[in-house]
Amino acid sequence: MNLDSYPVISSDDLLTHTFVSEGPKGKIEKHISFQTIGRNCFNLAFGDWMDERESINDKNRSNNLDREKVLSTVANTVQAFMLRYPMSRIFVRGSTQARTRLYQMRLLSYLHEINKDFLLEGFHENEWETFQPNNNYSSFSLTKKMKLP
Repeated sequence: MNLDSYPVISSDDLLTHTFVSEGPKGKIEKHISFQTIGRNCFNLAFGDWMDERESINDKNRSNNLDREKVLSTVANTVQAFMLRYPMSRIFVRGSTQARTRLYQMRLLSYLHEINKDFLLEGFHENEWETFQPNNNYSSFSLTKKMKLP
């Protein structure tokens, strides 16, 4: 996907990424963290950086009018991470139902592109299934498709 995104500063291991959202609310530092939750399994944490707590606030609504650019930036870090760690599985769930729904709508918008390189699954009715446009999911997982020689 070739979408407008912010420049990112990434750690050498690509587990953490930082960028700055710019809009009417000013400059807001954002962090992305791939948090290990199992062997080759990672939770994608994302949100505003809280200096005083040295942590990510994933509940804050910045309203900086750059949502698409921010989400594109996150998507770019996911792609880079999966290139480095192709055997990984990334789990994503919004901090609220509304955010999870937003993520689902954005994933649906780019499903054709995503499906070229990744297997996208959704958690629905207590099980994982291949992402289906008409189902509402509580979380998502992404794995890289292995190309046969």
